[in-house]
Amino acid sequence: MEVREAKRAARSAMRAMMAEIPAGVWEASSARVVERLAGLAEVSGAGVVMIYLGSQKELVVDELGARVLARGGRVVAPRVDWEGGGMRAVAWRPGEEEVRRHGVREPLEGAEVEVERVEVVVVPGLAFDRGGGRLGRGGGFYDRFLGRPGLRASVVGVALDEQVLGVVPRESGDVGVRAVVTPTRTIRCSVRDGGG
Repeated sequence: MEVREAKRAARSAMRAMMAEIPAGVWEASSARVVERLAGLAEVSGAGVVMIYLGSQKELVVDELGARVLARGGRVVAPRVDWEGGGMRAVAWRPGEEEVRRHGVREPLEGAEVEVERVEVVVVPGLAFDRGGGRLGRGGGFYDRFLGRPGLRASVVGVALDEQVLGVVPRESGDVGVRAVVTPTRTIRCSVRDGGG
């Protein structure tokens, strides 16, 4: 129970910190993060890239998706099963999206891409650490998706520098990231199993 309490405290602290960051900082930081992401070997060489569709107080990486499409790649984004607690990778193009719940942008209902075909997954988070730990918003949607059998994609987190902590509390079932990209650096993670 103490890991869950640590997560709750960390989420509260990160949300408060993020709420104080002006919109212009999010916008400028998003542009820098997209530049860094586009330069990663695993991203530049991937045929199918999964992005998330950012919202307020979150880095927006739509431009990365547009670049992947422009070079002939395929882009998918999470289509959420709010009742079932799952996500599907659904084809996305700029402007082809909707908001159904909680202010979350999702691709329009359409062609699902099998997880085996996804080569890179770009994930948001409230916080990350150098060991690949990721603190999500608490719903477990990404952990369930990233834990699906057959998914062998490189998982890359994106964050502001202030969102990279010394240690993120983790428990069994938490799925880590291989790298964290911030506006100023790319951190290659020494991924450890959840609960460590």
